[in-house]
Amino acid sequence: IYPDRIRSIEIPVTITEAIPEPLFTLNGPSTWNGRDPITITPNISNLPALQATSATNLSYQWETNNVAITKNINPNSLTLVRSQGSGLLTISLTLSNGGQPSTISKSIHITEPSSDPWITRTPGLNEKVTNNQFIARDPSGKGTIYYNGTQSGSPQEVFLKIYTTNNGDTLIDTQRQSLNGNRYAFSAPIDAGKITYKVVYGIRNNGIDTPLDTISNIICGDAFLIEGQSNALATDNEVQPNLTTTPWIRTYGLTQGWGGGVIKGSEMQLGVWGWMLANYLVDTYDIPVCFINGARGGTRIDQHLPNPDGHGNPGPNNTHQIYANLYNRITGAHLSHGIKAVIWHQGENNQGATGPDPGFDYLHYQRHFVDMSAAWKQDFPNIQNYYIFQI
Repeated sequence: IYPDRIRSIEIPVTITEAIPEPLFTLNGPSTWNGRDPITITPNISNLPALQATSATNLSYQWETNNVAITKNINPNSLTLVRSQGSGLLTISLTLSNGGQPSTISKSIHITEPSSDPWITRTPGLNEKVTNNQFIARDPSGKGTIYYNGTQSGSPQEVFLKIYTTNNGDTLIDTQRQSLNGNRYAFSAPIDAGKITYKVVYGIRNNGIDTPLDTISNIICGDAFLIEGQSNALATDNEVQPNLTTTPWIRTYGLTQGWGGGVIKGSEMQLGVWGWMLANYLVDTYDIPVCFINGARGGTRIDQHLPNPDGHGNPGPNNTHQIYANLYNRITGAHLSHGIKAVIWHQGENNQGATGPDPGFDYLHYQRHFVDMSAAWKQDFPNIQNYYIFQI
């Protein structure tokens, strides 16, 4: 420090980082059938150098693109469980130990089988069909009524009787069982179509049947899912709320349970075009339908993604509530293996840059869609078709 001023001098300093960055490649096959799980792992070529400098606290960031994949992500591996399409899958891993991140990509060519077997849902030990329930049909054209549980006492047998009820009660099937311990498990096939069914459960002693429970107004047909934003919700319009329903159009509400679908005005609403489509399908094919509309107005696609910690869990601050509500409605309805198709109508709210990802939302739309549709296929494995439309 001088009396008249402060003098300074600049001294250049060259810094040479002594901690190496990870150098790696990705191990794994170059082709995949999309069905048998495979695992991708990094091969870190300079691992001894990283260990020598205590630089092995690595951050892993996995990403898949172009094909919807059900996957399990661990820090140091990526397991591909199931593909939802054929094509060239790109897998990227970004590794960092605190310095400059390094990214390596690998391509896997997926060729799916031409068809997949129908996956049959395993019913709960105490699962019983309920009043107004919709049963989804399988490719054979039949659905299955389950009636499982426990019975007190020591009856000689328990029974389940199936009736059609369109023109009075007509008995079409009687099943009888001896208790296994105190448990019973009935599964009864029924035909799809404009047919209403009733089941009667009871006990039998000394040749006499004693009914204990009666469940009625059961139908069987095709189940569909509507998802997206307000254009899919289809209630922000001039059509007045109307709770009129028909016997052949059902839905399932989180609080109301099974009931008839309506155009708008309650949690049983299908939305205007959902209601029109449901009526068109019933009139054209003479098959009952179930529509579950899980859309939410004014939402981006990222808001429809499931919680990785549990698809039925809405997560902190309900950030995954849309998917959780949808998941809980469908599983509550016992339709997880009965959804035939998904109709997705969304995209308007992704025109800007309001999402959590950097840059414009459209840059990330495909990645979010394939992740979301992979979750659909994981949770609802018998989906056959996807119908996607927007502005």
